[in-house]
Order: sequence, then C-alpha cells, then structure tokens
Amino acid sequence: MSDFTILIQGPINKTSIEGISDYEKYGEVVLTTWEEPEREPLFESIPDHIRTSAFPLPSMAHTKGVDLDSTFYYAVSSMYNGLNLVDTEYVIKTRSDERYRNLQPFIDAILEDPHKFVCGNIFFLQGTLHIGDHLFAARTDTLKKTISTLKNIYDEGPQENDWTIQGPNQAEIILANAWLNARGVPREEWAYLHTFENNFDVIDINETDEFTARWVHGHVTYTSTLQNWDNRPDHRTTGPNKISPSCKCPQCQSEKEAHQEAVDD
Repeated sequence: MSDFTILIQGPINKTSIEGISDYEKYGEVVLTTWEEPEREPLFESIPDHIRTSAFPLPSMAHTKGVDLDSTFYYAVSSMYNGLNLVDTEYVIKTRSDERYRNLQPFIDAILEDPHKFVCGNIFFLQGTLHIGDHLFAARTDTLKKTISTLKNIYDEGPQENDWTIQGPNQAEIILANAWLNARGVPREEWAYLHTFENNFDVIDINETDEFTARWVHGHVTYTSTLQNWDNRPDHRTTGPNKISPSCKCPQCQSEKEAHQEAVDD
C-alpha cells in the first residue's frame, strides 16, 4: 500500500478526471470539490472507487480577514474537507483544472526530507515566501494542522494572527506562513533564508514529464508540449536550496558586518 494520497482540489474539471489513472500509479486518489449544478454531468465521469468530498460552495459572509474577490477561502475550505478523507502519511495536492503525469520527483523529495513542504515552481517567486500552491507534497498531519488553523482563523477572526489577513498578504505567502506556524517555527525567523531552506523545497514542474497548468486570471494554459511555461515574464526556475535573497538572520548579518569591516580595513 502506498504512503501517498493524491488530493485533487477545486471545481470539478475533466482535465484532472482524465489524469486519475496517472495519479493512481502513486497512491489512492481523493477528489474534493463543490456541488455546482452546471458541472453535475462531470460527476458521472468520476470512477466509482474514487472517494469524493462534495459540499455546497461556502458563504464568505461570516469570514474575517479574507479577500471577498479571492478564491483562497474556498480553496482552504475544500482542502480541509478533502484532507478529512486522507489517512496516508503523505499527501500530494493538485488542482482540479491541472494535470501532471509524473509525480515521482515530489515523492523522492518528500521522502528525502519528510518535514519539508515540497512545491512546484509554478508562480513561485525566488527570494520570497511566495511559494507555489498549485502542486505540492507534504506530511498529512502537518498539512491538516496548517489548513485547519487557517480555516478556524478565517471563521473566527484573525485576532493577533495578522499574517493571515488577505490584502496585505498574498494567498501563497499566507499558506507558507501557516506551514511555518504549524511546524512551530518562531515568527521572527520566518524571513530568514535558512528557515526557507529548512522547511521548503521547490521542484521544476518540467520534471513531471507532461503537464497542463493554468493561470486562471491571466487566461493562460501552460503545457509541456506548447513549451510556453518558461516564457512567463516573472517565472523563476529553481531547485532545492537555490534561493538567494539577502538573509536577515543574526548569524548572516554578523558575517556580513564582519566581511564589510574587513573590506573597509
């Protein structure tokens, strides 16, 4: 039995349904989606053995700290629902409107360091905590803690958790912060380069061999066959520990000061 579950999250879409047979090579597949009348016919194409979590689209009227023009709360809610069906040690989350043929690079990376959040580089911004949230692998227990914390905060109010408020903070950064929070990393260390390297890993999605990825707001579909992924202007390709911002941790600051003093002398 595999230690992995592949969690397909988002509005039901034929792209990911057609990719289920690929995903089942790596573990059980769980689908978490919404009940939408216009998409009802697609439910008939889901194989009978696929466990599915389908709820009405939640209202955001009661939420606090979320951007009403963003779908992030919906994503958090559906991941929360879907993760309740996951009982394996690890989970690979992918979007319902995307498809990736080879997930082995993500499996290899998470097994090499089980405590890391291993994400695809789609929309990852180098030198920041703006991680890729389209495709990622993680320990199930830590991810459940990450997502349940966010859902509870948005349902009850951010209070002292200002890092969860959308607007000042982008969804991808909020997710990264929530992961660090779940891992027990002190908040004052979240901006350190070493904190990123110790808690995250980034995989080039070209390593999945064949993929369909989407930038919904830009109305763009990226595929391995079109070779248009690298043409996105602010795209960054990276690999493990290839991040190179100026680290703000005390050790690095001390080393920089010592180096500067030596140069000045």
